[in-house]
Amino acid sequence: MRAAADKVGLLTRYYAAMATNDSQDFGSYYAENMTLKFGNSPEIDGRDNIVAAFKGMLDRVVSLEHDLVNAWEEEGGVVFFESVGRWTLRGGAVIEINAASKITIVDEQFVDQRIYVDNAPVFEALERESSMAGEHREFQSRLIVTGLDADGKSAFVSDGPTTDRLVADGYTRNHLWQATEVPTPVMAANGPGGASVIPPPPAGYNYVITAFAPDSEWDYEGGYARILAESGAGDAVDPTDAPGMHTTDTIDIVTVISGEACVLLDTGETTMRQGDTIVQRGTKHAWRNRAHEPCVVSAVHVSVLR
Repeated sequence: MRAAADKVGLLTRYYAAMATNDSQDFGSYYAENMTLKFGNSPEIDGRDNIVAAFKGMLDRVVSLEHDLVNAWEEEGGVVFFESVGRWTLRGGAVIEINAASKITIVDEQFVDQRIYVDNAPVFEALERESSMAGEHREFQSRLIVTGLDADGKSAFVSDGPTTDRLVADGYTRNHLWQATEVPTPVMAANGPGGASVIPPPPAGYNYVITAFAPDSEWDYEGGYARILAESGAGDAVDPTDAPGMHTTDTIDIVTVISGEACVLLDTGETTMRQGDTIVQRGTKHAWRNRAHEPCVVSAVHVSVLR
Protein backbone atom coordinates (compact mmCIF):
# COMPACT_ATOMS: atom_id res chain seq x y z
CA MET A 1 0.00 0.00 0.00
CA ARG A 2 1.02 3.61 -0.43
CA ALA A 3 3.27 4.84 2.36
CA ALA A 4 1.55 6.77 5.12
CA ALA A 5 2.05 10.51 5.30
CA ASP A 6 4.10 10.24 8.49
CA LYS A 7 6.59 7.90 6.80
CA VAL A 8 6.89 10.15 3.75
CA GLY A 9 7.35 13.15 6.03
CA LEU A 10 10.07 11.35 7.98
CA LEU A 11 11.99 10.48 4.81
CA THR A 12 11.60 14.03 3.49
CA ARG A 13 13.01 15.49 6.71
CA TYR A 14 15.86 12.99 6.67
CA TYR A 15 16.94 13.92 3.16
CA ALA A 16 16.66 17.61 4.00
CA ALA A 17 19.06 16.98 6.90
CA MET A 18 21.43 15.09 4.62
CA ALA A 19 21.41 18.01 2.15
CA THR A 20 22.93 20.23 4.85
CA ASN A 21 25.77 17.71 5.43
CA ASP A 22 25.13 17.97 9.17
CA SER A 23 26.19 14.52 10.36
CA GLN A 24 24.71 15.03 13.81
CA ASP A 25 21.36 15.91 12.24
CA PHE A 26 21.04 13.17 9.62
CA GLY A 27 22.73 10.66 11.94
CA SER A 28 19.95 11.17 14.50
CA TYR A 29 17.63 9.20 12.22
CA TYR A 30 19.77 6.05 12.52
CA ALA A 31 19.30 3.43 15.22
CA GLU A 32 22.53 2.65 17.05
CA ASN A 33 22.64 -0.86 15.59
CA MET A 34 21.48 0.11 12.10
CA THR A 35 22.77 -1.78 9.05
CA LEU A 36 23.24 -0.29 5.57
CA LYS A 37 24.03 -1.87 2.22
CA PHE A 38 24.76 -0.16 -1.12
CA GLY A 39 24.08 -2.55 -4.00
CA ASN A 40 26.80 -5.20 -4.02
CA SER A 41 29.09 -3.35 -1.60
CA PRO A 42 29.84 -4.86 1.83
CA GLU A 43 27.30 -4.21 4.55
CA ILE A 44 28.03 -1.36 6.97
CA ASP A 45 27.07 -1.93 10.60
CA GLY A 46 26.44 0.64 13.32
CA ARG A 47 25.35 4.27 13.37
CA ASP A 48 28.86 5.75 13.65
CA ASN A 49 30.21 3.76 10.69
CA ILE A 50 27.22 4.65 8.52
CA VAL A 51 27.50 8.35 9.38
CA ALA A 52 31.21 8.27 8.51
CA ALA A 53 30.49 6.56 5.17
CA PHE A 54 27.87 9.11 4.15
CA LYS A 55 29.91 12.07 5.38
CA GLY A 56 32.91 10.85 3.38
CA MET A 57 30.80 11.08 0.22
CA LEU A 58 29.10 14.37 1.10
CA ASP A 59 32.38 16.11 1.91
CA ARG A 60 33.49 15.60 -1.70
CA VAL A 61 30.53 17.47 -3.21
CA VAL A 62 28.81 20.83 -2.81
CA SER A 63 25.41 19.31 -2.09
CA LEU A 64 23.28 16.20 -2.45
CA GLU A 65 19.52 16.63 -2.74
CA HIS A 66 16.84 13.95 -3.04
CA ASP A 67 13.35 14.05 -4.50
CA LEU A 68 11.01 11.23 -3.45
CA VAL A 69 9.26 9.88 -6.53
CA ASN A 70 7.17 7.09 -5.05
CA ALA A 71 6.83 5.34 -1.68
CA TRP A 72 4.86 2.36 -0.41
CA GLU A 73 5.05 0.21 2.70
CA GLU A 74 4.46 -3.24 4.11
CA GLU A 75 3.84 -4.47 7.62
CA GLY A 76 6.60 -4.13 10.19
CA GLY A 77 7.66 -0.63 9.20
CA VAL A 78 9.23 -1.70 5.89
CA VAL A 79 9.09 1.12 3.34
CA PHE A 80 10.05 0.90 -0.32
CA PHE A 81 10.69 4.11 -2.22
CA GLU A 82 12.17 5.53 -5.38
CA SER A 83 14.12 8.77 -5.45
CA VAL A 84 16.20 11.01 -7.66
CA GLY A 85 19.53 12.08 -6.17
CA ARG A 86 20.95 15.35 -7.45
CA TRP A 87 24.71 15.65 -6.86
CA THR A 88 26.25 19.11 -7.31
CA LEU A 89 30.01 18.71 -7.71
CA ARG A 90 32.56 21.37 -6.73
CA GLY A 91 33.33 22.02 -10.37
CA GLY A 92 29.71 22.99 -11.00
CA ALA A 93 28.51 19.81 -12.71
CA VAL A 94 25.13 18.44 -11.60
CA ILE A 95 24.57 14.68 -11.91
CA GLU A 96 21.17 13.05 -11.40
CA ILE A 97 21.03 9.43 -10.21
CA ASN A 98 17.88 7.30 -9.89
CA ALA A 99 17.74 5.03 -6.85
CA ALA A 100 15.43 2.50 -5.23
CA SER A 101 15.57 1.79 -1.51
CA LYS A 102 14.12 -0.56 1.07
CA ILE A 103 14.19 0.77 4.61
CA THR A 104 12.90 -0.58 7.91
CA ILE A 105 11.67 2.08 10.35
CA VAL A 106 11.02 1.37 14.03
CA ASP A 107 10.01 4.16 16.42
CA GLU A 108 10.94 6.74 13.74
CA GLN A 109 14.50 5.43 13.46
CA PHE A 110 16.09 3.50 10.62
CA VAL A 111 17.24 0.02 11.62
CA ASP A 112 18.05 -1.33 8.16
CA GLN A 113 18.44 0.23 4.71
CA ARG A 114 19.15 -1.35 1.34
CA ILE A 115 19.98 1.06 -1.50
CA TYR A 116 19.90 -0.11 -5.10
CA VAL A 117 21.77 2.53 -7.08
CA ASP A 118 24.64 2.87 -9.54
CA ASN A 119 26.80 5.74 -8.26
CA ALA A 120 29.55 5.04 -10.80
CA PRO A 121 28.85 8.24 -12.84
CA VAL A 122 29.25 10.34 -9.69
CA PHE A 123 32.50 8.70 -8.61
CA GLU A 124 33.91 8.90 -12.15
CA ALA A 125 33.16 12.65 -12.22
CA LEU A 126 34.75 13.09 -8.78
CA GLU A 127 37.89 11.31 -9.96
CA ARG A 128 38.08 13.57 -13.01
CA GLU A 129 37.82 16.63 -10.78
CA SER A 130 40.47 15.26 -8.43
CA SER A 131 42.89 14.60 -11.29
CA MET A 132 42.50 18.20 -12.51
CA ALA A 133 42.97 19.81 -9.09
CA GLY A 134 46.09 21.96 -8.98
CA GLU A 135 46.45 22.01 -12.78
CA HIS A 136 47.10 25.77 -12.65
CA ARG A 137 50.35 25.12 -10.77
CA GLU A 138 51.96 23.68 -13.91
CA PHE A 139 51.27 26.74 -16.06
CA GLN A 140 54.43 28.38 -17.41
CA SER A 141 54.77 30.99 -20.14
CA ARG A 142 57.35 31.13 -22.90
CA LEU A 143 59.04 34.53 -23.22
CA ILE A 144 60.67 35.58 -26.51
CA VAL A 145 62.59 38.87 -26.59
CA THR A 146 63.93 40.62 -29.70
CA GLY A 147 66.78 43.08 -30.07
CA LEU A 148 69.67 43.96 -32.35
CA ASP A 149 72.71 41.86 -33.12
CA ALA A 150 76.28 43.13 -33.55
CA ASP A 151 75.43 44.20 -37.11
CA GLY A 152 72.39 46.18 -36.05
CA LYS A 153 69.97 43.62 -37.50
CA SER A 154 66.86 42.42 -35.71
CA ALA A 155 67.46 39.23 -33.82
CA PHE A 156 66.06 36.99 -31.12
CA VAL A 157 68.08 37.73 -28.01
CA SER A 158 66.31 35.28 -25.71
CA ASP A 159 63.70 32.54 -25.97
CA GLY A 160 62.62 30.26 -23.16
CA PRO A 161 60.20 29.56 -20.33
CA THR A 162 59.91 32.35 -17.82
CA THR A 163 61.52 31.56 -14.49
CA ASP A 164 59.89 34.48 -12.67
CA ARG A 165 56.78 32.68 -11.44
CA LEU A 166 54.70 32.77 -8.29
CA VAL A 167 52.83 29.51 -7.63
CA ALA A 168 50.06 29.78 -5.03
CA ASP A 169 46.93 27.86 -4.05
CA GLY A 170 44.64 30.12 -6.06
CA TYR A 171 46.76 31.07 -9.05
CA THR A 172 50.12 30.93 -10.82
CA ARG A 173 51.46 34.27 -12.02
CA ASN A 174 54.13 34.46 -14.73
CA HIS A 175 55.89 37.84 -14.60
CA LEU A 176 57.14 38.51 -18.14
CA TRP A 177 58.19 42.14 -18.52
CA GLN A 178 58.48 45.36 -16.56
CA ALA A 179 59.52 48.92 -17.35
CA THR A 180 60.37 51.60 -14.82
CA GLU A 181 59.41 54.61 -16.94
CA VAL A 182 57.28 55.75 -19.89
CA PRO A 183 58.38 56.46 -22.58
CA THR A 184 60.69 53.46 -22.26
CA PRO A 185 64.09 53.30 -23.97
CA VAL A 186 63.47 50.85 -26.77
CA MET A 187 66.35 48.56 -25.85
CA ALA A 188 65.91 48.82 -22.09
CA ALA A 189 66.44 45.57 -20.26
CA ASN A 190 63.64 43.86 -18.40
CA GLY A 191 63.20 46.00 -15.31
CA PRO A 192 63.43 44.88 -11.71
CA GLY A 193 60.34 43.38 -10.17
CA GLY A 194 58.88 40.00 -9.63
CA ALA A 195 55.87 37.75 -9.84
CA SER A 196 55.15 38.23 -6.14
CA VAL A 197 54.19 41.91 -6.63
CA ILE A 198 51.17 43.07 -8.67
CA PRO A 199 51.63 46.86 -8.98
CA PRO A 200 54.32 48.14 -11.37
CA PRO A 201 56.82 50.80 -10.25
CA PRO A 202 55.58 54.43 -10.25
CA ALA A 203 55.47 55.76 -13.84
CA GLY A 204 56.06 52.22 -15.14
CA TYR A 205 54.16 49.15 -16.30
CA ASN A 206 54.39 45.38 -16.24
CA TYR A 207 53.01 42.46 -18.19
CA VAL A 208 51.93 39.16 -16.63
CA ILE A 209 50.08 36.00 -17.59
CA THR A 210 48.15 34.34 -14.78
CA ALA A 211 46.35 31.01 -14.46
CA PHE A 212 43.54 31.15 -11.87
CA ALA A 213 42.44 27.92 -10.19
CA PRO A 214 38.71 27.20 -9.95
CA ASP A 215 37.27 28.74 -6.78
CA SER A 216 36.18 25.26 -5.71
CA GLU A 217 39.79 24.05 -5.43
CA TRP A 218 40.95 26.37 -2.67
CA ASP A 219 39.89 28.55 0.26
CA TYR A 220 38.71 31.47 -1.87
CA GLU A 221 37.42 33.73 0.90
CA GLY A 222 40.33 33.35 3.30
CA GLY A 223 43.00 32.86 0.68
CA TYR A 224 42.20 35.88 -1.47
CA ALA A 225 42.84 38.35 1.36
CA ARG A 226 46.19 36.71 2.06
CA ILE A 227 47.15 36.78 -1.62
CA LEU A 228 46.36 40.49 -1.94
CA ALA A 229 48.43 41.28 1.14
CA GLU A 230 51.38 39.27 -0.17
CA SER A 231 51.10 40.90 -3.61
CA GLY A 232 51.29 44.49 -2.42
CA ALA A 233 47.58 45.25 -2.77
CA GLY A 234 46.52 44.55 0.81
CA ASP A 235 46.28 48.24 1.76
CA ALA A 236 43.48 48.63 -0.78
CA VAL A 237 41.21 46.02 0.86
CA ASP A 238 38.15 46.98 2.91
CA PRO A 239 37.30 44.12 5.30
CA THR A 240 33.59 44.98 5.06
CA ASP A 241 33.54 44.27 1.31
CA ALA A 242 32.88 40.96 -0.41
CA PRO A 243 35.91 38.62 -0.43
CA GLY A 244 38.56 39.65 -2.94
CA MET A 245 37.35 43.23 -3.51
CA HIS A 246 40.31 45.61 -3.82
CA THR A 247 41.66 48.63 -5.68
CA THR A 248 45.09 49.38 -7.12
CA ASP A 249 46.64 52.54 -8.54
CA THR A 250 46.79 51.02 -12.00
CA ILE A 251 44.95 50.71 -15.27
CA ASP A 252 44.73 46.97 -15.96
CA ILE A 253 44.16 45.78 -19.52
CA VAL A 254 43.15 42.14 -19.09
CA THR A 255 42.33 39.60 -21.81
CA VAL A 256 41.04 36.07 -21.23
CA ILE A 257 43.18 33.53 -23.09
CA SER A 258 41.24 30.44 -22.01
CA GLY A 259 38.50 29.52 -19.57
CA GLU A 260 36.09 31.94 -17.91
CA ALA A 261 36.59 34.76 -15.41
CA CYS A 262 33.91 36.62 -13.47
CA VAL A 263 34.64 40.28 -12.71
CA LEU A 264 32.82 41.70 -9.68
CA LEU A 265 32.27 45.44 -9.12
CA ASP A 266 30.28 47.37 -6.51
CA THR A 267 27.25 47.51 -8.79
CA GLY A 268 27.31 44.19 -10.63
CA GLU A 269 29.35 41.51 -12.31
CA THR A 270 30.09 40.11 -15.76
CA THR A 271 31.59 36.92 -17.15
CA MET A 272 34.55 37.12 -19.53
CA ARG A 273 35.37 34.34 -21.96
CA GLN A 274 38.17 33.61 -24.42
CA GLY A 275 39.13 36.77 -26.32
CA ASP A 276 37.21 39.17 -24.07
CA THR A 277 39.11 42.19 -22.74
CA ILE A 278 38.41 44.50 -19.83
CA VAL A 279 40.03 47.87 -19.13
CA GLN A 280 39.96 48.10 -15.35
CA ARG A 281 40.56 51.77 -14.48
CA GLY A 282 41.57 51.66 -10.84
CA THR A 283 38.09 50.84 -9.54
CA LYS A 284 37.18 48.42 -6.79
CA HIS A 285 36.88 44.90 -8.18
CA ALA A 286 37.39 41.19 -7.57
CA TRP A 287 38.04 38.14 -9.73
CA ARG A 288 36.32 34.76 -9.49
CA ASN A 289 36.67 31.52 -11.42
CA ARG A 290 33.39 29.66 -10.98
CA ALA A 291 34.13 27.18 -13.76
CA HIS A 292 35.71 23.75 -13.27
CA GLU A 293 38.97 24.44 -15.12
CA PRO A 294 41.76 27.02 -14.79
CA CYS A 295 41.26 30.44 -16.36
CA VAL A 296 44.32 31.96 -18.07
CA VAL A 297 44.49 35.74 -18.53
CA SER A 298 47.09 38.18 -19.80
CA ALA A 299 47.35 41.59 -18.15
CA VAL A 300 49.18 44.86 -18.65
CA HIS A 301 49.32 46.88 -15.40
CA VAL A 302 50.03 50.58 -16.02
CA SER A 303 50.89 52.93 -13.16
CA VAL A 304 48.45 55.86 -12.91
CA LEU A 305 47.78 59.12 -11.08
CA ARG A 306 44.58 59.76 -9.11
